[in-house]
Amino acid sequence: MPPSNSSFYGIDFLQDRLVLFGPNNLASCANDLVWNPALGLTSSTLFDATYDGSRYLVVGSNRKIFSSNDGVMWDEEVLPTENLFTGVYADSDRLLVIGQQATVLYRYSLNAEWALWPQQNMLYLAEKTSCP
Repeated sequence: MPPSNSSFYGIDFLQDRLVLFGPNNLASCANDLVWNPALGLTSSTLFDATYDGSRYLVVGSNRKIFSSNDGVMWDEEVLPTENLFTGVYADSDRLLVIGQQATVLYRYSLNAEWALWPQQNMLYLAEKTSCP
């Protein structure tokens, strides 16, 4: 059973873990159904989560993105713009964060610098992610 004294408003099943996230809070559990509170998170409302094949990633307020190899211990990074980012997408090739004013940042590895997704490519991105 998830922690009852916490507020969550998002849930994702990522790789082998169920991840709950919300205001200043994240918890995850594996197949043993033992809920683990996140360690290393600072104050940030968490909006979206994904898995890139080797890491769990969540994006939150205050320009923050968090990454974890195990879903329990989290590392924090501050994104390089002032925009609010509420979506995150990752696969084995790239990481994208999506935010206000149609801002999309991307990078191709965890240690690479963030780059602004060119606005002329927004239509291509929308076509690849839209529902049929």
